[in-house]
Amino acid sequence: MLFADDVAVATYKHQQLQLLTDRLSHACKNFGLSISLKKTSVLRQDTEGPQVINFDDLELNVIHQFTYPGCTIVKI
Repeated sequence: MLFADDVAVATYKHQQLQLLTDRLSHACKNFGLSISLKKTSVLRQDTEGPQVINFDDLELNVIHQFTYPGCTIVKI
């Protein structure tokens, strides 16, 4: 397999998102998959201060709008 499909992780809390991101990274490594960090972003819906999400110790880009075929998701 050359490419896998898209993955979305959604939680209510920052700590849960970081934990799930860590688990995703671990699972990908176990199956020999890689994640394109250029295509990986965080879209937050809360209004709290900046909280960084890391993937393999690299800070993920924070975006305010995401377009997927057929829909656009925006920060409210």
